[in-house]
Amino acid sequence: MSFIADLHIHSHFSLATSKELTPEHLHLWAMRKGVDVIGTGDCIHPGWLSELQEKLESTQTGLYRLKTTYHLAEENIPEAQEPLFILSTEISNIYKKKGRVRKVHNILIIPDFRTASLIQQKLKLLGFNITSDGRPILGMDSYDLLRLVLDINPRCALVPAHIWTPWFSVLGASSGFDSIEECFEDLTPYIHTLETGLSSDVPMNRVVGKLDRFHLISNSDAHSPDRLGRNANIFFCDKSFDAITEAMARHQSETIDLFPQEGKYHFAGHRKCKVSLPPDEAAYHQGICPVCHKKLTSGVLDRVFQLASKTLPDEESISPRFHYIIPLPEIIAEIINTKSSSKKVMEKYFQTLKILGPELKILLQIPCSRIAEHAGGELAEAIERLRQRRVMITPGYDGEYGVIKVFRPGEAQNYAQKSSLFHDESPLTRPTTYPLLSFNIHQVLEQKVLYSAMPDSSTEQKAAYPITDELQKAAIAHDQGPAIVIAGPGSGKTYVLTERIARLISQNIAPSEKILAITFTTRAAQEMRQRLMSHPSLHQQASSIPISTIHALGLQILREIPPYSSFRLISEAEKVKIIQSFPQAQNQSSAKIANYISLLKNHALNFRFNEVFQEIANQYEFSLHNNQLMDYEDLILLPLNLLKENDQICSQIQNRYRFILVDEFQDVNPAQYDFLKIITHPQDNNLFVIGDPLQSIYGFRGAYPSIFETFLQDFPQSTTYRLGKSYRCGDKILKAAYELIDSENGLEGVPEKGKVNIVQHATDRSEAEFIARSIDATTGGTRFFAYDSGVAQAQAETPLSEFAILCRTTRQFPTIITALNNHGLPYQTAQAGNLLDSELLAEIILYLRKIIDNNKKNNGHVENLLKNYFVQNLPEKNVAKDDQKIFMEIARDFGNDVKGFIDFIDLNAPTGLYANKENAVQLLTLHAAKGLEFEHVFISGCEEGIIPYSLFENQEADTEEEKRLLFVGMTRAKKTLSINYADSRKIFHQNMNLPPSHFLSAISPTNAIRTKSNLPEKREGQQLSFF
Repeated sequence: MSFIADLHIHSHFSLATSKELTPEHLHLWAMRKGVDVIGTGDCIHPGWLSELQEKLESTQTGLYRLKTTYHLAEENIPEAQEPLFILSTEISNIYKKKGRVRKVHNILIIPDFRTASLIQQKLKLLGFNITSDGRPILGMDSYDLLRLVLDINPRCALVPAHIWTPWFSVLGASSGFDSIEECFEDLTPYIHTLETGLSSDVPMNRVVGKLDRFHLISNSDAHSPDRLGRNANIFFCDKSFDAITEAMARHQSETIDLFPQEGKYHFAGHRKCKVSLPPDEAAYHQGICPVCHKKLTSGVLDRVFQLASKTLPDEESISPRFHYIIPLPEIIAEIINTKSSSKKVMEKYFQTLKILGPELKILLQIPCSRIAEHAGGELAEAIERLRQRRVMITPGYDGEYGVIKVFRPGEAQNYAQKSSLFHDESPLTRPTTYPLLSFNIHQVLEQKVLYSAMPDSSTEQKAAYPITDELQKAAIAHDQGPAIVIAGPGSGKTYVLTERIARLISQNIAPSEKILAITFTTRAAQEMRQRLMSHPSLHQQASSIPISTIHALGLQILREIPPYSSFRLISEAEKVKIIQSFPQAQNQSSAKIANYISLLKNHALNFRFNEVFQEIANQYEFSLHNNQLMDYEDLILLPLNLLKENDQICSQIQNRYRFILVDEFQDVNPAQYDFLKIITHPQDNNLFVIGDPLQSIYGFRGAYPSIFETFLQDFPQSTTYRLGKSYRCGDKILKAAYELIDSENGLEGVPEKGKVNIVQHATDRSEAEFIARSIDATTGGTRFFAYDSGVAQAQAETPLSEFAILCRTTRQFPTIITALNNHGLPYQTAQAGNLLDSELLAEIILYLRKIIDNNKKNNGHVENLLKNYFVQNLPEKNVAKDDQKIFMEIARDFGNDVKGFIDFIDLNAPTGLYANKENAVQLLTLHAAKGLEFEHVFISGCEEGIIPYSLFENQEADTEEEKRLLFVGMTRAKKTLSINYADSRKIFHQNMNLPPSHFLSAISPTNAIRTKSNLPEKREGQQLSFF
């Protein structure tokens, strides 16, 4: 049995597709085309999967047929067969691997609806957006996708799609790999078939020796039903799911292809300059446009040219066999000299189908004599030329489709004037047979041998460590006594700290265990430890350096001293529950009471005394102590009070650490500062603090920028160092930021780097669309549409993780998320990245606490306990493997200390273990962005009432702190900074017309370009249509 199958199409749920991509119209057009098996496309999109389940019925072979109630009108096309459907979908994988951004499209062929539903559910649980586009864009490695699919059902097949397309394919020049093995690693044996794509064919692939073992198929990637079958396959097997996938694995199918030169990216070129170059000429020009001198858009043929490694065998020996076609409407249009979409052409097209049969049978099988008899000699001559490859071709390039002609100008009309030219004794001279390759493969191989013998002069050795400037050197060289380092954004705070620690150890000033480094987040502590572990002068000594958050240090001290060693640390949720249990709290805001208690314990109440709140706070403290509980603030307050009251314990702690280094000193509140002072040895006073008063943004937690002045008063003998250069921000970005803050002590930025735009928008929706479109352009796009429409900047390779959208409040997120979804841009929020704020975490802690309660002597290795938990709960909970990995890596450091592991998790829950995903735009609040940096930063909502924030507060905003908060947001940017405001914004179901923030008036035109965006709003789910 032989039949034609087109396994890669799309539905009306995909962007830039026809609304007629429904099962009914696909069924109809498949009969017109002669396609016997159609891939459904998009089958993990919830809406499309639901529609397929409603309209299709099983044939019990893994294939599905359209229910008769959904059949459209019969057209009586001879020999037309009812088509069947096979479940398929295309996935866009965008991720970073081996230092490069990868954009790889993969086709999944799925055996049944249940498997499709399980894949859909799994991707949802992993946090991926599968609803905004029929072809979902996942920040997931292709390797991980294959592993996930095989774990769900090993009968599934993954086929890398259009493998040579420059931007979105496994071998693409701009974002692909050099081999299939590099992409899929040890899972490569599960990849047996590759899709050639519209810009390549079988012969082109067969000059690349690395691909010899893979079978090749070809599909239409149809975005409208009339494009079905323009590329397809002839299978020689039974019509069933298993037979089709086995036939691919056994190389038992042939391809039907448009001429690859018709593809939009066949040659290299530059559309704006109308430059199209074959690979040898593109190489001669070194990939640069000879007109505008900008980089050419690489063509598929250039990439084949690069990877070619063998000569092409005789045509009859090439496998699989291949057949070229030109769509029948295009041939008819050429004959009657009009557009292929014209009414006249389509009338002739349907008339021909009703006489001769489905389109692919006409193009490939029906004898030309029969075509001449029933449809005219000119059509027969055209198809005869097509079958002999006697065509004239203008190859496609840079998004422009190629042009394939079978007749010279006026030639078709000459045929039409004669009665039976197909049988004419002396027909006009036909074009010569077009070659299978557009370059000389022998010459290519000779050049490769020559170039491989030449030394590579492009490799440069990069310094393992950055060069230290003089101001950094002075701070690093500080020997004894207290010191302050004023370090602005990007000036190398962590570098100075790690280098000073390394110097103290390497010069034998202090042993590693006597040096304490304090940070304020676990992320910062991990970064510092990694730097020290890789430092060339430390070796094994780095592992014994105490590096801790200030709260972890407090907990460590408490665990050493009864009765606090048995106290349990409660979560913020438990804290609120305890507060709500008091009668006096029933008519009060639990959040405000909790904040009052925190400020009280942080010694930062500052005359905000509230009699009712104070009574509740007293009851709360009594309840904690009575039940042997402690909250997050107690981790500082309890050890502080203990050390004040017990000189012996205080002396032990002071002698334990002779050098204390504190990062982000501006974030310290009064209680924490008192704690740092009391653990510092009174004779040495080796307290070394580093920070930036202009980045003090946690006043609501009790921090205050004048703490640097307080330090100088308490340690009058201290030395002050001031770093003078930022290695992060472009000079204009820094100048604009320091203008905002009205500071004359600005850092020197990176010269000739940095761009600031202040952009006015009509509404918050147009602002969000502007941001999403800007990201789409700079990343190089996430869809073909971004290139074809000119939105994307070709060849760009900026990871999505290098883009941050910063907001003053999470209430701004929904509109931005809608825009990101519309552009298919994966995103991550700080909340989504925090595993420690999850139901999974609570269940793990409960599981471990039960083990402690039931077996107090030997709890077992934490890592093994977690393994057991995941084995027992993975099928039910669908725990993501990445999430498991994070927990397992943490557990590995705790050995048998189950209680220590629980303490660590509880301790970090308030601050989180936010991990920046490489494959997602970062959507963060300004506070959450503290300590991070990005190449491109967009700040949203710079309007009065939002920045400074006062819309939903009963008290006036701290204007100076709000200004510092915007300063922090601006200085996250390395290359570009876009500050945005809207004339109209909807927040919390309220439409507001707010003026731009008065902060912006401080930024001069010298340092920022002010523009007005004219982009239209784009609402959720808006369809892009070109048909």
